[in-house]
Amino acid sequence: MIDIHSHILPGIDDGAADPDEACAILEAAGRAGVRTIYATPHVIPGSYENDSRGIAAKLESLRREADKRHIEIEILSGAELYLVPDLPARLAADPGLMLSGSRCALIECPMQGIPPYADGVLSSLMESGVTPILAHPERNAAVMEDASVLMPFLCKGVFLQINAGSILGYYEKRVLRTVRELLERDMVHFIGSDAHGPGERSPSLSAAVAEAATWIGAQKAGQLVASQLMWP
Repeated sequence: MIDIHSHILPGIDDGAADPDEACAILEAAGRAGVRTIYATPHVIPGSYENDSRGIAAKLESLRREADKRHIEIEILSGAELYLVPDLPARLAADPGLMLSGSRCALIECPMQGIPPYADGVLSSLMESGVTPILAHPERNAAVMEDASVLMPFLCKGVFLQINAGSILGYYEKRVLRTVRELLERDMVHFIGSDAHGPGERSPSLSAAVAEAATWIGAQKAGQLVASQLMWP
């Protein structure tokens, strides 16, 4: 399985605090059947001012530590980019923030809703050849109110990534109801762990896929963690 969303790089955001915790997440991912994981630390202006050079340095350090501990998981680079009006310019200036080996960018909307500038930002990204992947839309207040607000973005070619924890009921009941609706309406392209630690927010992809399979069938659920096959 491939996990496109995780916060495993130590000391760079609100995810893993140190190399030991990062490796504990990787070991949990391996037990859950993950063979490739993307490190996607937050990039939030004013909070987490990460760039691709800093991410690359942290990534190489973690790869060395994982090798020493014989953790056999491929770790690739990426970022979770906060949706701000100047995101197209920021990404053009630092394209290394896209998910490694692709023209895809993992993008997080504000949890309170979908801002009025979202359509223009996502359209601008797509015009420049970037495919946006919206991270955990099931946790967004506007989507929980009406999942159909995502349809204009889907029609443009935007992808959606839902969290394993949402499927497994780690969040409030409205999130569980929304994620099931998104799956049953065939609106989802990826399941990611959004792992922040080895405990409750751990990379439990296999359990999430098994649960999703009871709603949409094993074949469809399995495709959501074989994500590289879907990338342009």
